[in-house]
Amino acid sequence: MSILFAQVVLMMAFGTQYLMFKTMYISLSLIFLLNSTRATKKGCKKVCEGELDSLKQQVKNLEEKIERLIRNSKDKSFENVKAGTVSVKLPVCTAGEYITSDGTNLYCMRLGNLGKPIDKTVSTKEASDKNKELLIKPDVPEFISKVPRFYEIRKIQSLYADTWDLHSFQWQGNTYLGVSQLSGKTFTLFEWAENAFVEKSILTVPLARKWTSFEWMGELYIVIACNAMQSNNAPGYSFIYKMSSSYNKDIQLFQRLEIATAFSVTTIQQDGHIFIAFVSIYGRTSSIFTWKSGAFVEHSKIEVTGTDIEAFHIGNRAFLSVVGTTSKDNFTYLYEYIEGNFVPFKNLLMEIRPYGLTYVKTGKEHFLAVAQFDLAFSVIFKWNGKEFEEWQKVESCKARDFATTTISNKYGNYTYLAVINYDCNPVIYVYDDIRTTFVKIQKTESNWSRDMEFLRMPNNEVYLAVAANQETTIYTGSTT
Repeated sequence: MSILFAQVVLMMAFGTQYLMFKTMYISLSLIFLLNSTRATKKGCKKVCEGELDSLKQQVKNLEEKIERLIRNSKDKSFENVKAGTVSVKLPVCTAGEYITSDGTNLYCMRLGNLGKPIDKTVSTKEASDKNKELLIKPDVPEFISKVPRFYEIRKIQSLYADTWDLHSFQWQGNTYLGVSQLSGKTFTLFEWAENAFVEKSILTVPLARKWTSFEWMGELYIVIACNAMQSNNAPGYSFIYKMSSSYNKDIQLFQRLEIATAFSVTTIQQDGHIFIAFVSIYGRTSSIFTWKSGAFVEHSKIEVTGTDIEAFHIGNRAFLSVVGTTSKDNFTYLYEYIEGNFVPFKNLLMEIRPYGLTYVKTGKEHFLAVAQFDLAFSVIFKWNGKEFEEWQKVESCKARDFATTTISNKYGNYTYLAVINYDCNPVIYVYDDIRTTFVKIQKTESNWSRDMEFLRMPNNEVYLAVAANQETTIYTGSTT
C-alpha cells in the first residue's frame, strides 16, 4: 500500500484526530526549523525561509481541512468522509471488526476470521469457498429479526430424565416427543396437551439408544435401537412398536428384531419398499430390514459399524450414510440404493472418526452435517450434483450430533441447524440464501448437552427441546 493511500485510510478511520496529529507534527517541525534558522549562518537563510514558507502553507491547508471536518462532524457514522476532492464510502463495521483494504476496496475484517473480509455483499467466489469458517453472527439485522430464537425466558417446561436421544413426530394433528433413557430401562413418550407435554406411555426397553418413527400403510410405528449384546447364545434385540389409530392411541409391541449392539436407526422408502437400517457399534456388519408378508425381515447387511446412520433422498435417488467412533476408517460412509440393494458410494475422508451426522435439505440444496467429538470444529458437506464436497466448518466442542428443521412464516422459509455440543453451549445456525452458508444466530443456555430436537407444534409454531444434565428443557420460539 502506498504512503498516500495509507494516509487516506488513516484519515478516513480517525478523521479529525488524524488531521490534528498531523498539524501538531508540522507545527513542531516549524518550531524546530525556526530555532535551526536562528542558529545557522546567514548563507542558508534563503533556503530555510523557503522551507519555512512551505511548512506554513501546509499548516494553513490542514487547518482549513480540520475546520471543514468539524463543521461536518454531526454525522458520526463516518460513512461518507470528504477530504479535499476525495469522497470515499466506508463499510460500517461492528464491534470487533476493523477496516482494511486489498489495495482496491475497503473491507470490514474480524480478528481471527482466517484473513477473509466480511463484506456486506459476498461474492459468488467467496461464498463457494469450501473451507470458509463462519465464526460470527450475521450482520443483517433484518434477517435476524425474522427468525424465531429460543431464550431462557422462553422456557416453558422441564422433563426430568437421563435422556440419551430425543425425537418427535406429528400424528393425527398432535405432536409427540419421545425420550430414550441411558440409565433406566425405559422409553417414555410424551404427548402435547394444550400447553405442556404430558406422559403418555412408558415402555420397558433395555439399553435404548437412538430411535425414530415412520408411517407405513397408514399406520405409525416407533423403532428403537438397543445396544444389547449377544450373551450365552442369547441374541440381542431392538424393538418396533405400533401406535393404534383409536382415540386413546395405545402403543403396543409389534415386533422384536434380532440385532446385536444396535446404536442408531433410520428408515427410508424407495420403489414401493420400506427399509429399516440399523448401525451396530461393534462387530463387522450392520443390518437392514424390509417389509414382507406383514412383518419386517432382514434384507441385507452392509460392511460397516458406527454410532450414527442417516437415510435421505436426493431427487429420485436414495442414500444411507454412516459415521462412528468405532468405524474401521476415518470416513463418512455413503451407500446408494441401486437395483434393490444398498451399494457403496463415494466415501468422505475425515480427519478423525466422526460421532454423528444429520441430513439437511433447504430449498434445492442438500447438505450432510458431520459432528466431530474430538476436534474443535465440525464439517458441513454440500451436494454438488454428483457427490458431496466440503462446504463449511463450524466451531464445536465434543459435538455429538446436529438437529435441523425448516419453518415457514410470513417472511419466508428458514432452515435451522443446531450443533449439539457436549463440552460447551450448543449453537444454533440458520441458512442464509444470500451467502449460501449457515450463519450463527444464538447459543442455548445448557451444559453437558446430549441431544436437541426442533418441535413442530400443532399451531404451526416451532419449539426446541434440549436434553442436558438429567433434564430436558422445552423452549418456545420468539422473534423478540
